[in-house]
Amino acid sequence: MYDFAKARYGSSIGNRSSWDSSKTFEENDKVVQWGYVPGNSFEEGVDLLPSLQQCPDPDRVLQALRRAHNILKKGSDFIVPEDWKAAYDLQPQKPFPER
Repeated sequence: MYDFAKARYGSSIGNRSSWDSSKTFEENDKVVQWGYVPGNSFEEGVDLLPSLQQCPDPDRVLQALRRAHNILKKGSDFIVPEDWKAAYDLQPQKPFPER
């Protein structure tokens, strides 16, 4: 699951690279090529608190976003803990290349 999340988050980082935080969503939406994964990666310095006004614990959400970004970003030195690794292969039929 970690490998899937890391690959998926890479698309968000790519989206962020062409995003200009000083522009409106509409202006950015004309420039950004979303592809199959819409959304942006977390960026330190962008104030997300206005978007989290209705959240009961916005600091905890920001902490979780920072942690996920630090784990999933390119060049991360995160080592997957042993208990995160797959214990079972739940595929009913193993794909030919993996046999």
